[in-house]
Amino acid sequence: MEKICTLCHMVKPLNEFALRDKAQQTYRSVCIPCRALQRANNYQARRSTFLEKQRQYRLKNPDITRQANKMWRENNAENIALKRAIYYEIHREELCTYQKQYRIDHPETAQRSHERHREKHRKLRRILYQKRRNEENLYNAEWRKSHPEERRIQQARYRAQKRNASCDDMSQKQWEELMQVFQFRCAYCGRQYTRESLTMDHITPLSRGGQNTISNIVPACKPCNSSKHTGEPLTSVQPLLLTVAPQRKKYKKRSGSSG
Repeated sequence: MEKICTLCHMVKPLNEFALRDKAQQTYRSVCIPCRALQRANNYQARRSTFLEKQRQYRLKNPDITRQANKMWRENNAENIALKRAIYYEIHREELCTYQKQYRIDHPETAQRSHERHREKHRKLRRILYQKRRNEENLYNAEWRKSHPEERRIQQARYRAQKRNASCDDMSQKQWEELMQVFQFRCAYCGRQYTRESLTMDHITPLSRGGQNTISNIVPACKPCNSSKHTGEPLTSVQPLLLTVAPQRKKYKKRSGSSG
């Protein structure tokens, strides 16, 4: 069966008309697309009135509004997350710049927010890691292979933090400059190696209170580094006391962290 829409004057099948009365099986005179257009035009014409009514209702019924918003967020969690992810990808640079500047302008507020949401962020990171565990492990393995120097700096930093070293400012650029000054030679045996074969040796070991800084580090080959271990230097060496390359940026430790 067919019916003529009174708005667009087109003949359309009954399934394009909304039921007015289910019991009597009567249909509305305006088709569904035209009715949607009517509602949209009506809303735009009276938009300010509708928004004011909604605002007044929210002010008079804050508890009901809060509960309704909470239920809506729970029922539409996936759609909200998807929209946020799409928006973030489109405006990634703008958001990162704004967040960075905000943390600089409001350090105390940013720190309080971080402390307040720390546990929630940890749980989210664990969930994401479990979902993308294989991909994360594969990416990390590839990164370690393609960035040996950066990995070496990370390992030295980790050992320094584990030993609670008083100074931990060795940077990747300083390590590059240090190897060039020593002409990619081991500080103990004097043999020349590739940059991948040289290791960072702490003159005073971290386990004996040494610092992870340029004045306590020399390049050494793996055999010499292993022979020295945590003892005295195999030969007298002159460390590099001053570099053109900047130190690693120091970050404030988070309160309550185990160090």
